[in-house]
Amino acid sequence: VWIAPAMSDQARASGHTVFDAAVVIATHFERVVKAHVENLFGRSELDAVLAVVGKQSPKLIDELTPKLLSLSTVHKVLCALLAERIPLRNLRTIIVTLIEEGAVTQDVKALLRALRIRLSGFIVQHVFGAVDELKLMALEPELERLFQDTLRLAGDTTEEPSLEPALAGDMRAMASASAIRLEAAAPAAALVVRPELRPFVASLLRPVRPWIWVLSYAEIPAEKRLKVVELLGRQPGNAPNVRR
Repeated sequence: VWIAPAMSDQARASGHTVFDAAVVIATHFERVVKAHVENLFGRSELDAVLAVVGKQSPKLIDELTPKLLSLSTVHKVLCALLAERIPLRNLRTIIVTLIEEGAVTQDVKALLRALRIRLSGFIVQHVFGAVDELKLMALEPELERLFQDTLRLAGDTTEEPSLEPALAGDMRAMASASAIRLEAAAPAAALVVRPELRPFVASLLRPVRPWIWVLSYAEIPAEKRLKVVELLGRQPGNAPNVRR
């Protein structure tokens, strides 16, 4: 909404903060891009990314695609990283890892899992900054067992694991409330889970706001201390401290 200069001055004099329209639009645009970046990363963007690495190490790209992995598979893996808000800064590490793992599997989920492990130090630094102790959320044991049972049952079928809609809604609402409390005490809202649960839980919580980073215990560098300050599935204030 456009505000006349005189009204802006009056609002500032009254103690209000007035933002320039261009700043508001740019901020909103940035949020939209971040929320949907994986949908904006098309084949032309993929070509540009590979060209950057190709200029420095052309043999890496030749070895990666189409020799080991198709362009479609590489695109899906990079989109999966972006969907979890992981920047594509460490391009050489990403390409080298895809070459190493592509010799073993072409499964996108397996490739993503390997990439997250290789990039774990970068991811933790990106999420928390330079801190020695990570304050995060964890799953209450009963809820963890429920998720494990869900995965086990889905493993007996060809369907993707899923929760009953009402339960999934309750889980997301609970996670959102915990994330808001955690963001007041930590650089970001993050949940740590068993490695086998991470993809399922990350997918379940993707619609939650504020954004919740879902990490596996295998992705936490050994030198970092963990402090659990929120337990999903338990009332606020009952979460014990767990340090490593």
